[in-house]
Amino acid sequence: MKGVASVGLAIFLANGVLGGSEKYPSAFPGGGDIEITPLIHASVQIEYGGKVIQVDPWSAGDLSQARPADIILITDDPAHHLDLKAIQQLRKAGTTIVIPAVGKPQLPDGVVLANGASTEAAGVRIEAIPAYDIKPGAPEHPKGKSNGYVVTIGGRRLYFSGVTECVPEVQALKNIDVAFLPMNIPVERMMPAATAACARILNPKLVYVYHYDQDFAAKAANPSARTQGVPGGLTVAQSLDAFRDAIKGSGIEFQRAKWYPHEPDPVRDDINTVSEQCPSSAELKAIDHDLKLLFDSDPTHGTRACSAAEGSRDLTVMQSRVYRSLSVMRRLQFTEPLPWTRDSAYHWLTKSVRGVRFRADAATSSCCGPDGLINVRSVVETSQDGRQSGFALALTRTSGMDTDFRLLATFMQLLVHEARHNNGKPHTCGTKDQTIREMGAWGSAYTFQQWIAEKTQPGFVPISVKLSLQRATEQICKFQICAETCGGQ
Repeated sequence: MKGVASVGLAIFLANGVLGGSEKYPSAFPGGGDIEITPLIHASVQIEYGGKVIQVDPWSAGDLSQARPADIILITDDPAHHLDLKAIQQLRKAGTTIVIPAVGKPQLPDGVVLANGASTEAAGVRIEAIPAYDIKPGAPEHPKGKSNGYVVTIGGRRLYFSGVTECVPEVQALKNIDVAFLPMNIPVERMMPAATAACARILNPKLVYVYHYDQDFAAKAANPSARTQGVPGGLTVAQSLDAFRDAIKGSGIEFQRAKWYPHEPDPVRDDINTVSEQCPSSAELKAIDHDLKLLFDSDPTHGTRACSAAEGSRDLTVMQSRVYRSLSVMRRLQFTEPLPWTRDSAYHWLTKSVRGVRFRADAATSSCCGPDGLINVRSVVETSQDGRQSGFALALTRTSGMDTDFRLLATFMQLLVHEARHNNGKPHTCGTKDQTIREMGAWGSAYTFQQWIAEKTQPGFVPISVKLSLQRATEQICKFQICAETCGGQ
């Protein structure tokens, strides 16, 4: 019985970057992640495929780890949008700097893009979106002066609004994946309810609010500037909470980021956070009671990812990922049962198999022998050109995404696949399944990932994980299901 191949779930690996970044999967299978890093106020760093985009870089923030840009986008001419010092620090030979016409006196070599125009630079499509006020009053942002931008990169459309209200040209935008929207703009423009309403119209998968602490921006330019507060009397933190509450039920994920040095680090309680934690010694004992884990072969022997001194156990990289996967599985709670069992996923697994054995002598992963153990081939294959492959790479790679749940999900998918074989579900179409509906090994692996993405508590599974799980199910449909479509069961 053939085990789960890596085609079942795309694995995304990225080098470490500035703290607080978010990985957003590209639209291309195996295409990696778009790396989104909030810097300060309206300044954002975007990385994908070796390309770096800086939006409104501002030297009031720490740019020491920001990367030199292939493209710099400037939305307006105030110093917190057009900062020559920051631009000089982050430009390199060949950098394209896109500006509205108002920035030409300060940046004579900038590429002027008028409202509604578009261009391409470094293989990235850039559209200039009008950014202006509806409600009168100072500070004024007249129509035609400033730009927002829609950037298409990695097959995704990212919208950087600049300072604007939700004008008709903004409302007309389609197929936005990630939106950056301003909030708390004087004089009572884009307050939390209005920004949330605009987000609902745009309907991105992921939304950031930025440019929301105007007092910080004013004092950074002039330390003696008078504190104005948020229009309407809220604190900045209360305005963020108000936006969060106004967006609830929309299906849009709100990424609350740290845009200002005085803000606390965002508190996250999602599946990636759970995945990062080394299991406690008590949890390890509970897992060992439920499942027999035999590490006959461990390519990461000699490494240490968890420590007994820190309340866990001395575990290698591979052992750590195995136990982390099972720890996450123990905590998964779905809003409706899996189609093939009334038990939780973990309880069903412990009733279906006795454990897991990691071995180098197995031709493929399989389940199960008389001992009731899933056999996992824990060998990393290396080609003549030095490239590594094989399922075990998900458990043994020592760089990149060490604890990201999307990596652990590869192993969890294998457990579900093989345990369903032990439930008496052989493949019905060679090494594939005929349909999803029969809930065989592949259909169950498909559904398990679908349930994680769609049937967990709101906020527990970040959009980056949801999208990669969606891609995993698409790959199962394409390569492991014989029916023409997964819906044609």
